[in-house]
Amino acid sequence: MTIFFMAGVLFCLLYWFLLILASGVTAGQNWIWLFFAAVFLVNMMAAAMYRRDPSKTPLWLVTALHTMAFSMMAVLLVTGILVASALHQEPERNLDYVMVLGAEIRQDGQVSGSLKRRLDAAAAYAAENPQTKFILSGGKGKAAAERPPEAQIMADYLTAAGIAPGRLMLEIQSRNTYENIIYSAALLRRVEGEVARRPHILPKSPSSGKIIQAEARPMRIGVLTNGYHLYRAQHIAEKQLGRKVSGIPAASPVLTLVHAYFRECLALLKDKFLGRL
Repeated sequence: MTIFFMAGVLFCLLYWFLLILASGVTAGQNWIWLFFAAVFLVNMMAAAMYRRDPSKTPLWLVTALHTMAFSMMAVLLVTGILVASALHQEPERNLDYVMVLGAEIRQDGQVSGSLKRRLDAAAAYAAENPQTKFILSGGKGKAAAERPPEAQIMADYLTAAGIAPGRLMLEIQSRNTYENIIYSAALLRRVEGEVARRPHILPKSPSSGKIIQAEARPMRIGVLTNGYHLYRAQHIAEKQLGRKVSGIPAASPVLTLVHAYFRECLALLKDKFLGRL
C-alpha cells in the first residue's frame, strides 16, 4: 500500500511539473495535482508509520484515510466514465444552430489550443452543413479588459476560415461553461420565438390547388466543444432548452488531456450538486 501511494505522489508531482512547462504555474487550476499529491502523501506516511510501529499509529486513522482516498478515486472513476461516454458521438447533420463554447484566449490575443480545436471543428461542420448557423459564446475575463470578447475573437477566426459573418451570432456576456450555455439558450429562445411568429408558406397542394400554411417546426440545436467537455455541456444545454441537444466533439489536447479530464470530473460533480444538469 505504501508503494501505491508513493507512486501516486510521484505521478502527481511529475505531471504538475509538465503542466507548468506546457501552460504556466497558475493556468487551468494546475494546483489540483498538488492537492492529489498531498492526499497520496498523507496516506503514504500513515501507512509507513503504522507498519513501523502499530502501537503509535491507530489503525482506525489509517483505515479512515485510506477509505477517504479510495472513495475519492472511485467517485472520480465513475464520473470519468460518464465524461468519456460523450467522446465519440456522430454529429447530427444540418442542425439549425450550433452553440460553440468559448475557451481561454492567450495574453497575446491568440486562441488557445483547446479553443482552436473547437473553432476548427466548427469550420469543418460549417463547410459540410451550409445552412447551419452558429452561436459563438464567450465574454471577457477580468484580466482581459482591453481585449475583445472571446466571441469576437472566435468570429474573426471563423470568418478568416471562410465562414460568412451572417451565419454567426455572438454571445459576449458569459465567463464560464454554465453561463456560455444559459446565455446562448436565451438567444436561441428569442430566435425561435421570432421564427414561430412568421407565416410558413408551403407550395400549392397538388389536389386542391390551395396554398398551405404550416406551423414552424422546432429548431434542431447542437453544442460543440472539446470531447472531454461535451458530456457536461450537452446535459446543461438539454436542461436549459428542455429538448434533446446534439453533441459535436472537437479534438482534445494531448499533453493536458489527463488534467482536462480530472478538472472536468470535478466540474461535473459541482454542477450536479448545484442542480445545473
